[in-house]
Amino acid sequence: MTLIALGAAYLQLIDVKDLVVAVLPVLTTFLGATLAFRLNEDREEKKEQLRRKQALDYSLFILLRQDNAVRQSLEPYRTAANDAARAFMVPAFKPPDYLSLKQDIASLSFLLELGYPQLLFELSIEQERFEQVFEALRIRNQFYVGELQPALERTGMNGSKVTLAEAKTILGARIYDSAMNQAQDLFDHFQASEKSIPEMFASIRSTAKALFPSAAFVSYEYNAPPKEPGS
Repeated sequence: MTLIALGAAYLQLIDVKDLVVAVLPVLTTFLGATLAFRLNEDREEKKEQLRRKQALDYSLFILLRQDNAVRQSLEPYRTAANDAARAFMVPAFKPPDYLSLKQDIASLSFLLELGYPQLLFELSIEQERFEQVFEALRIRNQFYVGELQPALERTGMNGSKVTLAEAKTILGARIYDSAMNQAQDLFDHFQASEKSIPEMFASIRSTAKALFPSAAFVSYEYNAPPKEPGS
């Protein structure tokens, strides 16, 4: 209809006033639809940006809680005097359900399209490392309660002073080696996570600030753990 009206005006079949009356509703409808589309598009973009910021916030929060879980749960192993003390003197204990502290990798998938695939991969590795820490703790606790502690009581070693060679003879090679290896394996996992979680936190926060320069993100001052006794 608009084209017909314009053509008619050109041929002086209708005057300009009639042309305006004919075209104005069409232009108004078009402009209104365009404006509504742009406003809706802007709202969706703002919602997506907020979702991305919240996903980064949540990731940082999970890393803080994981860092605290590692330090709190494994402090006795770190402060034990030596390998033997870790293996035979640190009792089993049941920590809270720290395995529920999981990174929501799917919510951070936007990092792939923004050019941060390596960061997302490293975060997934960090999550697996954290889970390995507490799986190692679970295995060590199960062994301590089910085999080591009964063997210590049965052989009368509880409270006794014996050399490592004597302990291996008394307990038997399997129980002795298992106790030493599991405690060392747990301690290795602990040290790895204690170092890598703060590094991962710094990487995620640096990326968050690069993507949202004016936004506030949680931060904390990392204090390096004291040196291992005897080091």
